[in-house]
Amino acid sequence: MMLCLVLVVCQGAAAWSVTNISIEPSGALTPGTPVLVSVKIDFPEQPAIHQPREIRLVTDLEKQKWIQYYIAKGYEDDRTMYGGKEHLLDWFPVPELFGVRFTLEGTAPLVTQTSNITILRIVELNEKGEISASERIYEYHATVINPSDITPQSLFWKYDLQGFRTEIDEFAAMGVNTTGAEAKYQTAKTKIDAAYALREFQYMTALENITAARADIAEGERLLDKAWAEKEIADAEERINQIDGIIAWCIGNKTTASHHELLPIINKREIAVAYTSMAKGEIYYGNFSDAQSMAQKAYAQANETYNDADTLYQILNRPVPDVTGKLRSLLLQVLTAGFIVIILSITGYFWWKKRKSGGTV
Repeated sequence: MMLCLVLVVCQGAAAWSVTNISIEPSGALTPGTPVLVSVKIDFPEQPAIHQPREIRLVTDLEKQKWIQYYIAKGYEDDRTMYGGKEHLLDWFPVPELFGVRFTLEGTAPLVTQTSNITILRIVELNEKGEISASERIYEYHATVINPSDITPQSLFWKYDLQGFRTEIDEFAAMGVNTTGAEAKYQTAKTKIDAAYALREFQYMTALENITAARADIAEGERLLDKAWAEKEIADAEERINQIDGIIAWCIGNKTTASHHELLPIINKREIAVAYTSMAKGEIYYGNFSDAQSMAQKAYAQANETYNDADTLYQILNRPVPDVTGKLRSLLLQVLTAGFIVIILSITGYFWWKKRKSGGTV
């Protein structure tokens, strides 16, 4: 049982203390579990004659039954009271009161979700019947488990183990390193399986396993964000390296080194590098989600810059037309045509002359 005691003591308050506290059963509770509390309140300094203060007892248990025993000089006087979440101790009827012993019987209440309840709260009231910060307070708490919190459905859906599995598979398909997340998944699954096996007789241990599994899943999702950011950074740096190659080619050629479109590309490249550096910084400080967002900006900027650089490269790297070869070919064609014309002219001349003289060709 998760049992917690809170005590606040004021020097000016009447001297009394709580001893011999016993709460049964041990271990976590489920709704309807019978609970038995035994407590003794001592007044060690002197009998509480004409004590002007009162002590209030409060519980969250249901079906309450209070059994009270006044401890006076030489005897105990029992008085039984039934019901009520609050019980007020009043010791005026008993002279020379040295203490009060009482038992509380009740059952754990129904809860909509696993939570702590107050098994018993003992507080001293001031002269006005109010609780002030200067008064003594004893508190005892226990955990009441909602059994539906550890049903098979809640184990595998409420804590989103299946959803985490899907995320890992999707990231792996994108080429993201999921090794760390996979390890967290396996650890969480082992704990959830153990919780399911223990649900019938060790509720608290089962719930602790589920809580630990949820923490593993949350950490695994953070590792996925980290791995995704690292991949985005790597992709952006690959693009930046490609941009650097084109820039180096342009600068290395006298005819392209001072091209007016080169400087904007260099400036955009620097922005991509800055985004990449910021993403790495977020990873260093453990802000994986922010790192992933910044890495996406880095890749988008680098990819856009690469497209601009590649377009410029394609324009500047076009082959220069072979004008000399074309002129030579054209001249050859002209000469050939001219030669043919001359031959035809000579042939035609002789044919005409022969015909004119009455001969035959």
